[in-house]
Amino acid sequence: MSPNIGFPKVLNTNSKNDVLQFEMLLLTEIIERTKIPTQFLTSIKLIPILHYGWTINRLIKERKLGEKVKDVWRRIKNFFLRSKDYTAYEIFITEYDKLGNEHSYVKKISKNELRKLKQREFRSKAIIPRVLGLKPTSTVKISSPSFLKGQHCNPQKYLLKSFPEFKSKHFYKINLEFSLNDEINNFLDSHNFILFDILYENHQKCVFMNYHALIVSKNSWEDINIVQATDLHLAKRNDEMFEKVSKAYENNEIEPQSEDLTRLRDSLKKRIVNPNDLFRAFIKKMNTRVFNNQLDFIFITGDIVDFTVRPEYSPNDQNIFDYNKSNWKIFKEILLDINRNSEELLCPIITIPGNHDFKPWHYDLSWAGIYKKVGLTKPEAKALKGQYPASPIRAILKTNSSLNAYHMHINPFLNFSLILGNFIFIFLNSGPDSYKEITNYVSGSPSLTGITEKQLRFIKNIVDFLKVNKFQIILSIHAPPINTPLKRGIISRFKKIFYKKIHTNIDQFKESNFTKAKGKIEKARIDDKFNLKYGTISTNWEELINFCHKNCILTISGHTHILNEFRLQQMDITEKIEADKADSSLAVFYDDYSDICNNYKKIKKFKPFIVQTPALGFKSYKKPGKIGGFRDIKIKNGNLNSFKVKYV
Repeated sequence: MSPNIGFPKVLNTNSKNDVLQFEMLLLTEIIERTKIPTQFLTSIKLIPILHYGWTINRLIKERKLGEKVKDVWRRIKNFFLRSKDYTAYEIFITEYDKLGNEHSYVKKISKNELRKLKQREFRSKAIIPRVLGLKPTSTVKISSPSFLKGQHCNPQKYLLKSFPEFKSKHFYKINLEFSLNDEINNFLDSHNFILFDILYENHQKCVFMNYHALIVSKNSWEDINIVQATDLHLAKRNDEMFEKVSKAYENNEIEPQSEDLTRLRDSLKKRIVNPNDLFRAFIKKMNTRVFNNQLDFIFITGDIVDFTVRPEYSPNDQNIFDYNKSNWKIFKEILLDINRNSEELLCPIITIPGNHDFKPWHYDLSWAGIYKKVGLTKPEAKALKGQYPASPIRAILKTNSSLNAYHMHINPFLNFSLILGNFIFIFLNSGPDSYKEITNYVSGSPSLTGITEKQLRFIKNIVDFLKVNKFQIILSIHAPPINTPLKRGIISRFKKIFYKKIHTNIDQFKESNFTKAKGKIEKARIDDKFNLKYGTISTNWEELINFCHKNCILTISGHTHILNEFRLQQMDITEKIEADKADSSLAVFYDDYSDICNNYKKIKKFKPFIVQTPALGFKSYKKPGKIGGFRDIKIKNGNLNSFKVKYV
């Protein structure tokens, strides 16, 4: 089960002769350790992922070196044929498919094919690790300090509940070690890291693959490049919308604005937003950074899928939360480019769930103007309703079973941390929709269930037991700890009719507007003017805010699909405004801080920040022309240097 694609294990190497060790978590029906076949323990393979760009560049260098001393006439011939599509290289390749099967062949590459092939990955010769030990391991509470040690192999009780098909379920911890071969060492000479799949075979000869589960890096983690992507909203129906709407026009189910169906299709293609395609485009953009050693990690902070169970499956189907019936399969297929129509993401990812990841059933796109986020008109959304009939009651249901396939195939953990250099990255699950804050839910900005006492104990343990004074903390969570309505309450807006100077819009309270006007900074406070809990978390909100203020330099979130950035500041007693307007000395300010704080000195001056990143998968509410948001987080010389938002 672990390490896995959504929470890989990071191993650092400083020497080509390093022997690397790691632990693997196994979930099995076998009760006694002695009954686990020896054959299984020797069937574990580590499969390195390389790319053709690196391989071909090496071949070109070797060929040029050889051509300096021989084959001069062939070089002259190639010079005159250089513009034509001819076979420039014949290379012998040994590679592994995504099930670990070995294939060897001669590949002829033309110059035109060379450009396309450079971005392609391939699996190279497998490494067989040595098994050092195998022992049973029991579930550990995240509130226990022992959870911080070896998080990859500290299973949680919810895993046992998630797999009812196992009559007897037992966890084992396997200790492994391996050495790097020459090919991998050569790859690391020009790359910051290399990804490995972990392949293993159970006693029934069933092959399992944990993709991208292991990272071997030569990074000292003084400099770290991270991209945060959130709210992908992937689903199979996203890839089907264009054809289904086009067919509705052809069948006159939608009254066409033009008789020219070709023009209608072209117009639809330009404005429709397919979250799946945005993720594919994002992958290509990120791979370019990986090849240039400009990216180390991608953090995906929730709402990975739009809903779990694909619409073609009935609620009465057996094993309805099976991986093959879920949109988790769509996520994994796009990520790994299973259908070979895009690119496989070659950067390690770390995932946490969002509220949509707990939703089993699809919803109607014509509800509450959701169709606007994907570029459809209301008639087009209504036409889709016939293709995907949705139950209003079922669409708002939530269940932990929606994460069954996620736990088994992507990430078995909901809360965890990662230490890189002098940074601790904390990842928290903010839960499904909360019906406790019903007004937020009805208004279209649902609050989530929030942070439990166990989670509070977990993050407190990090501070207490990891000597946190030596580290800086970045927190990743789906629900934003601070969120406000775009406008102030109805009373303030009513007052504006009589008093034009009254500000009602959140953008009018940007801190920089007040400092430019040489006004008092306390007037820029928003905590006494706006509801800060609008669409945030419904449990332990104050405790989370205090943790962010005291311990985190940056808190990144999603959920709202909006670019919002806040900062916290402890005000002096003399700076506090009237008691009837503020009951706390902890002030909240609002501005475009990722633009203002573009270096470490400014970040140090204004920290800590709590920010929301616009959705990767949908249109932005504030800026509908900006599509496919993500956040660039750069750490240089052990300090946070920038956290700007960009768009695909």
